[in-house]
Amino acid sequence: MEIRSSALLLALCLCLVCRTPAFPAETGQPLSMAYLAFMYEQGKGAPKDEGKAVSLYEKAAEEGTPAAMFRMGKKYEHGGGGSKDFVKALGWYRKAAKEGDAQAMRALGGMYQAGRGVPKDEAAAADWYKRAAELGDIRAMVSLGALYQDGCGVGKDYITAVAWFRKAAEKGDPAGMGWLGFMHDRGRGVDKAPVLAAKWYQKAADMGNPVAMNNLGWLAEHGKGMEQDMARAVRWYMKSAEGGSPEGMYSLGFLYTAGKGVAKDPALGFSWFKKAADGGHAESMHWVAWMYGHGVGVKQDLEQANIWWKRGQTIFEARDRAKERARKQDELNKGKDKNTAAEGNAR
Repeated sequence: MEIRSSALLLALCLCLVCRTPAFPAETGQPLSMAYLAFMYEQGKGAPKDEGKAVSLYEKAAEEGTPAAMFRMGKKYEHGGGGSKDFVKALGWYRKAAKEGDAQAMRALGGMYQAGRGVPKDEAAAADWYKRAAELGDIRAMVSLGALYQDGCGVGKDYITAVAWFRKAAEKGDPAGMGWLGFMHDRGRGVDKAPVLAAKWYQKAADMGNPVAMNNLGWLAEHGKGMEQDMARAVRWYMKSAEGGSPEGMYSLGFLYTAGKGVAKDPALGFSWFKKAADGGHAESMHWVAWMYGHGVGVKQDLEQANIWWKRGQTIFEARDRAKERARKQDELNKGKDKNTAAEGNAR
């Protein structure tokens, strides 16, 4: 959705530039200022200039243009053109959301989910994602589906999760396709169907989704939904890793360390585990710790082994706490549903 709206901004901006002798912002019209800001931001049709982009976005936002308000929110959230300021980002997102901007609603969901500028509140995140998704924001559909899949901020509901993933997938979103493949892979909200999982993973992988590439590699490695094919598995793991997926790096690390489907090379295996660990992958952190501890693929270093073990353990413990919170929330939601049903029967 955001990519499409950006393309629309660019198209409109170029039209305005071609049809008028002066840049559209010179007319003082808010939309024109937003279009020119986009050109400066992207360096398309005008020299790339982050400072001018921010200045024009701010002027257009103050004149009431929702798209510019959203862009200002992004600038403050990510620090583009200046320092990060989550509180200011929230302010602009809220203004844009109030004007009906779906991207801003989705952004607010992300802020509440991550606890940026506000206390972490997954229920509020789900609410904002839902508002954006109902207005057609594809990324919000995926984010909302993920919350239902995990039971975060909402009761765990695989069927509802699948429904949102499917809507995103049918609109051509690779993340939605990857998630839909995952749900078929695990049999969550749908019948377990490795062939369908492979179909959706393939579609997502063909569109550049590195997580789907890794999952497709796993199916090929284990002969699920397709014939076992280690060469194919290695190719997809490599594409996934090169695409930046820690999961793909982890998969390659294991194959090279074990010599499965490739020539055994513990040093290369360690390098892939280390890349994944540097990217925050907890399982890889424990492999790095083990390899340092035993001197496999790397010179033995017990101090580094201890450091990496503790880093991984911290993440695992945080996961366990999140799972426990989700379990308690799920029980609470089920209790509310029972009470509602009992009240209905009493009437």
